[in-house]
Amino acid sequence: MNPSEGFVEALALFELGQSEDALAAFLGAALHFPRAARMLVALRTLAPKSSEEARDHDTGVSMLRSLHAYLKTQSRGSRTFFSSVVRDPRVSQLLDESIAAVRRCHEDCSGDRVAFDRMKLVQSWEYARSEANKLAPMMDWTA
Repeated sequence: MNPSEGFVEALALFELGQSEDALAAFLGAALHFPRAARMLVALRTLAPKSSEEARDHDTGVSMLRSLHAYLKTQSRGSRTFFSSVVRDPRVSQLLDESIAAVRRCHEDCSGDRVAFDRMKLVQSWEYARSEANKLAPMMDWTA
């Protein structure tokens, strides 16, 4: 599955009342595409500075186009929930960590796998699920 499909999965899970699973799916996609996650909740982003950031931006544009009809009629609860997820300082920190891990991996051409392994860890579904499990008890599910 393409990691960006986690955004669609998260929206569907939320509509089905599975907020905790929606959080994990959204976080999994967002750790691959932090700019796209911010775009989906209408947060402004800076101009891309690298090819990786441009790919992330293009994913956001593609998701906005694909989900246009849904987003136009998206429930207030869904919009509030995902916006609060992305705006949560703990999630912002995770997204920034993902951006930094990707940047380090692309800048480190020494052949040392430390940066690559960190990037892969941060972008793994297991990591997303683990972080979602930590965040879930602190989230406001009534939004």
